[in-house]
Amino acid sequence: MRQSISAGREAIFIRASSLRSLAALAVAASTLAACSGGAPTSAGSGSGSGPSGAGGALPGATATAGASTSGSAATASSGSVGSGGTGGSIGVPDPGPSTFAIADIDHNRDRVLDTYAHHRGAPDRCSFWSAMTIVEKGIFLTHTDMLGHRSCLENASVPPAQLGNGACTAGSCNCSGSAPCSCAVGSAMALDHVFAIWAINGSDTSCCGGVNCCNGGGEWHRTFFSADDRLIAYFRDINAGLPEWAESNDFGGPHAPFTQSDETIPGSPRGQTHFWGKDADASILQRNGVVGVSDPHVVEIDNDYNFIHDSSPEGYYSSTYGRAEYKRNWSWTDAAHNRGDGLPTSFAGNGAPAGISELVNDATWSPHCIAATVTGVTGKSGIHPGGVITIAGSGFLAAGNRVHVRTRSMAVALDSTSPLLLSEADSHLDVQLPLDIGAGEAFVYVEIQGAITDVLPIQIAP
Repeated sequence: MRQSISAGREAIFIRASSLRSLAALAVAASTLAACSGGAPTSAGSGSGSGPSGAGGALPGATATAGASTSGSAATASSGSVGSGGTGGSIGVPDPGPSTFAIADIDHNRDRVLDTYAHHRGAPDRCSFWSAMTIVEKGIFLTHTDMLGHRSCLENASVPPAQLGNGACTAGSCNCSGSAPCSCAVGSAMALDHVFAIWAINGSDTSCCGGVNCCNGGGEWHRTFFSADDRLIAYFRDINAGLPEWAESNDFGGPHAPFTQSDETIPGSPRGQTHFWGKDADASILQRNGVVGVSDPHVVEIDNDYNFIHDSSPEGYYSSTYGRAEYKRNWSWTDAAHNRGDGLPTSFAGNGAPAGISELVNDATWSPHCIAATVTGVTGKSGIHPGGVITIAGSGFLAAGNRVHVRTRSMAVALDSTSPLLLSEADSHLDVQLPLDIGAGEAFVYVEIQGAITDVLPIQIAP
């Protein structure tokens, strides 16, 4: 069966302004407009339960929990100041352009794990995490650490002396010197631009019934994720960003059917990615875990612990446990082996053997789940850039919520400092979408006191 994640671009944005009086007027005007008539448009039904399930295009105006978001390509809309769109809902002047904001690794892990749980048809990310195998958890933890702590997104975030041996050029700009590639805490990382996870392939159970066996295999111990436009553009033109990465010199070349491959420059395990060099190369995947997936921005990532490409974080390599081997080379006590933003790994627990000295000070990560939930998103005349939407759910705060709307071209985080958060109540939130939010597949969720709700897929019309 075919599923689609369409091409597009995504970033996270926070908007700062203080036009709360205009927001109050907008809510009142919207209420009067609703009383005067005008039936809302509803989306048709659809399903999309994972890489082996069906997907449907849902271009309508209502999204509810469980709806598929497969659809047309994202299209960026104008970022100019406007009146809130033409959908019939009266909003406030758009304060754009939006300003990029990033999230910490815990937030991003919860977010992308939730997208994966949705693809697999799980009710929530916490129950899904509990059902994952030790190997799958180890893969998730090490791959998200590599993308979320070790892979600085922008070349400009790294000291120039660390790039190209101090002579960075358009044709060669990566951390190829002896100095570790580092960026400040709070810098944008690759994980900020992972749109969703398609699959995490653990061990081949027909080969191995434990954790330290069958540590190789071309279809195992890897993650398939969907990159946003900026991230896939940097993988395709590796000198434009992602300074920890370079074009792969692997004699085996890209893993079919992909046409391009990159790898981290230093470190063991070595990170390696495979992807299509351009959207036109893309085809429907028939790989383990992603059979039927159609996504021109899908990326395969694994960590190679030795020259034969054993890639399980739960294996032992020269008597060193995989997660410990990773930590020694990417997040160790000496500067030469502490890369990226320098923040520590969280590899303890989750099946790690007791008594691993390298992990004695590591935290044990687990997803954060809260009672609050998003159950649906509606728009009076469709869900589109500049339009007013209502986010229905339960457990919201009377004040102090932060609404996240993420497309492939952009994302926003709207709180009380933004005029676009129009009203707040425990069962619904009214938000005006920014004019530059883009269109196509999107995710909506609410952040409450640092924790996030479930991540609801929706479709935004152009």
